[in-house]
Amino acid sequence: MFYSNPLPLWVYDIESKEFLDVNDAAIKHYGYSREEFLTMSVLEVRPEEDRELFLKLLREYKEGRLMLSGHWRHLKKNGEMMYVEITSYGIIYENRKAVLVLVNEITEREKAKENLLREKELSDSIINSLPGIFYLCDKTGRFTRCNKNFANISGYSMDEVSQMHPLDFVDTDEKELMHAKLSEVFEKGIAEVEA
Repeated sequence: MFYSNPLPLWVYDIESKEFLDVNDAAIKHYGYSREEFLTMSVLEVRPEEDRELFLKLLREYKEGRLMLSGHWRHLKKNGEMMYVEITSYGIIYENRKAVLVLVNEITEREKAKENLLREKELSDSIINSLPGIFYLCDKTGRFTRCNKNFANISGYSMDEVSQMHPLDFVDTDEKELMHAKLSEVFEKGIAEVEA
């Protein structure tokens, strides 16, 4: 079960940090042979700048506990960086205190998150450069986006605006008309009104 698991697995000595065993998926995924892995420390699959944090986590390790040690960066033999999600558990392996590690690569997911963040920053920059006011709201009237001019002109902070409804900015005698026009926008895609 260990050797044939489709996800990379390994066991390392908690004191020396040396690999004690690796499965076939780890060999294939990381590009090292079994013999190479068994001459290495688990620190060697991590970028230099991540090693101290890993050692700190290891010092805080409580024996026999499942450790969801989160997201890390690992290096393949060819130097390629990848993002991984690590789950580890303390075990006794051949009379040695050891850690069993399951590796799940999440590089594509992390790259997608980075791309979304860049796209949001770009759209925020574009929206905030518009000369007038701009906002988007959903069918319930919850503001989903607005530019800084909207907040500046309304006199409310961005946080306050996010808790408000577009009808909060309309005189009482025009609220019914504006509510109907907002509904029309979501039904027909367009509405015109002068208020």
